[in-house]
Amino acid sequence: MPIVHIKTSLTQDQISDDFIKDTAKMVAGQVNKAEWRVVVHVDAGQRIFMGGSFDPFLLFEISDIDTLEQEADREKHTKVFFDFLSQNLPVKYERIEVIFHRLPANEVGQKGTLRSNIVV
Repeated sequence: MPIVHIKTSLTQDQISDDFIKDTAKMVAGQVNKAEWRVVVHVDAGQRIFMGGSFDPFLLFEISDIDTLEQEADREKHTKVFFDFLSQNLPVKYERIEVIFHRLPANEVGQKGTLRSNIVV
């Protein structure tokens, strides 16, 4: 279950429902998971100061079980995420940060049990 958390200084009205749906689809394709398993959470309208400026900024955090292990994969994902975000939102490439969180299945709860106990 990939979880994407976007924190941005963009306003809520600059983040459309279609953008959120497209983000879920893009992430699903990148990590080879079904789209219905992707969670996208957006915190818009945040006051973010970075690099001496309040210019539009976006922090894209992605967490997943067993798909973000390899550095080469993270490098490939990083390029796709940066391109997607900078092409679909008014944020410059240099004002985007991506953070990967690798989650062990025994540290994620789902359906009242640990994810490691659920057979997929």
